[in-house]
This record gives sequence, structure tokens and C-alpha cells, in this order.
Amino acid sequence: MPIGSHERFLMNTRTMMILGALAVLASLTTVSVLTWGAMHRHDVAAAPASRIERVGTDTLREYPDLQRHFASMSYDQGFAEGGRLTQLGLARLPDDELLDYARRRLRLLSTSDAVCVALTGGGDANDVMRALEAMSDDDLRAWIHLSTHAQALELAGGPRPMSAERASALTEAGLSRIETMLSPEDAQRWHEARGGASAVDGCFVEQRALIAITEMPAADGTELERALLEGAAQPVP
Repeated sequence: MPIGSHERFLMNTRTMMILGALAVLASLTTVSVLTWGAMHRHDVAAAPASRIERVGTDTLREYPDLQRHFASMSYDQGFAEGGRLTQLGLARLPDDELLDYARRRLRLLSTSDAVCVALTGGGDANDVMRALEAMSDDDLRAWIHLSTHAQALELAGGPRPMSAERASALTEAGLSRIETMLSPEDAQRWHEARGGASAVDGCFVEQRALIAITEMPAADGTELERALLEGAAQPVP
């Protein structure tokens, strides 16, 4: 049955929120959270830290403005601000980094059902942390660099990389394009999941979207990923 414009708007908004939720969860892997104990002991080098914290601390040193920004915040303030900067900043990443983020995000989502559900708004965040700890040093460093770079870009400010109107138009066309790339069974599930509210629905939607984005020509995939992230960063009317 054809859907109306209002229902389509709600489904697109829900989809953008699902895909944008990754930005908030990404803050779990950034210095705003991971290096907090060390930073507040004022002795980063001597503080015991996990491998994630050590990589986060090293990454933070590459961004002195970001380090100063977080320096006086409490853990809770830093967590909230890290999530805000990441959510708004991911869409600012340059094309090659944005596509790299999509590929790495897809690999992380594919680690296990538990990790996928945790990353899309449910489950246990500890599952995500264990998956990150299992990454190779190079992969972990790349993941933290991408989310921290997004924070730094947002902190620097400037015009948004895409208008809300363009993001909405590209999202509408892009989601329709993704549906044509799915099998009949997955297309039906996609339609149902986009209107759903569970983390399992979110997991399915994001995985299928990122698979399609990474299979598109690079320019098309990057543009759609940016539109989805920019749309998710906009306030819902």
C-alpha cells in the first residue's frame, strides 16, 4: 500500500535518527570519556589505563584546542559534550574519512548481534567496549581518530556542510535507492524496521544502509552518508 507524505516523513526521520545514533555511541571511544580518570589525576602518563584510553590520550594530544575545551569539565559534562560534538561533527569529515567511517562502522556492527543492538540504542555498552578492545592497534587508532577529528571539526565551527533541505532531499532519494538494492525479503523487512522502534530494528536498518552505502560509487555513498548524518544532527520539528 502506498504511504503518504506524512508517514514517509516520519519514517525518514526515524531512519535518520537510527543512523545518527552512531554519533552518540561513538563518543564512548573518544577522549571526552575514555581518558577522564587520567586527565583529572593530572598525570596522564602515570595513570593506569586500558589500551583504548592510551590510544585516546595519544589522539587527544593531536588536538590541543579540543584538549583545552574538555579540560575543566566533569565526567558527565564531558560525556554529554563529547556526544554533542561527535554527532554534529561526523558530517563535517572529509569524503575519504567519512567513507572510511562508514566501512569501519559496518564492520563493528557486524561483530555480533549484541554489539549491533548496543550500538543502535539497546543492549549493553560493555559489549561495544569489548569489541573495541578486540580491534587491532591500527584499527582502534583509526576509529578513535575519526570520531575525535569529528569533534575537533565541530568545535572549530563554520557553516554546516549541507543544508537541512538538501539533506532531506538526498535522504528521501537515497533511502529509496537503498530499497532497490535489497532482496525482496530484506526490502519488506526494511520497510517494517524503518517504522519500528526497537534496537533490533535499528540494527537491521543501519546495517543494510551501510552495506548499500559502501557498495555504491564512492561519491554517491559519501554524499548519502553525509546527508543521513546531517539530517540526524538537525532538531526534529
